Amino acid sequence: SFNDIDCTASIVKSTDLSNDVLIPSYVEHKSKKYKIISIESKAIKDTIRNLKFAEDSHVQIFNESSFQFAVIENLEIPKSLTTIEDGCFFQSRIHNIIVSPENKFFTYIDNKYLLGKSQENLDQFDILLYARSDLTEAVIPPYIKILKKNSFGSSLESLILSEDSEVEIIEYGVLNYQIKDFKIPK
Repeated sequence: SFNDIDCTASIVKSTDLSNDVLIPSYVEHKSKKYKIISIESKAIKDTIRNLKFAEDSHVQIFNESSFQFAVIENLEIPKSLTTIEDGCFFQSRIHNIIVSPENKFFTYIDNKYLLGKSQENLDQFDILLYARSDLTEAVIPPYIKILKKNSFGSSLESLILSEDSEVEIIEYGVLNYQIKDFKIPK
């Protein structure tokens, strides 16, 4: 979709994507140049090997369900991204996430967990946004305070909070019916 007032655009639908996909910084429409600033709900639901963003990307937002049903081998998080909405990765299978070293809002740890910050000025990443969908067991890092809505896939059977866990909020959809073992500190 296009916003003629501020010359911005959003990715609203992908068609026949495969292998390597590069989201450009701009798109031309009716002889006008528009900055791409967001990926809208259910925009990308294909099987893709590599989803990358231009080095000078302006994408700031992955909206709710942006990648619902997508199967992505490698997803790149651009330095410009500031917001990942709840449920962005709901029912998706993303095998690897590469966060730009220049992005101060997100990190991907242990090749398993995509983390964000509850407040922009924090040094610590304290929100779990997404866990790799093929995980059967998740041991939550002690500094995580919030497990976001639908952050785990249906393969998860065991969720473990350590004795020094700081988890305060477990949102809807985290504890799915597949979980057989849920360990919490006393």
